[in-house]
Amino acid sequence: MAEEPPRARADDGWGVLSTLLTGVFMWGGLGWLADWLLGTTVFLPVGLVGGAGLAIFTIYARYSRPPGPP
Repeated sequence: MAEEPPRARADDGWGVLSTLLTGVFMWGGLGWLADWLLGTTVFLPVGLVGGAGLAIFTIYARYSRPPGPP
């Protein structure tokens, strides 16, 4: 099995980082908006933790599969 070039592994790293940050910022932002509209303080932490969890699941689902044919 041939080793992947360094550029492909770097691209995977940037993909993982952007997925994680997007999940946290998107769901955290929606939680902040819900808190602001409803006058509560519970949705921001739930959005941050839920977004991180969903992002980690997405990363696992995407990168745990063996690579397909070239």
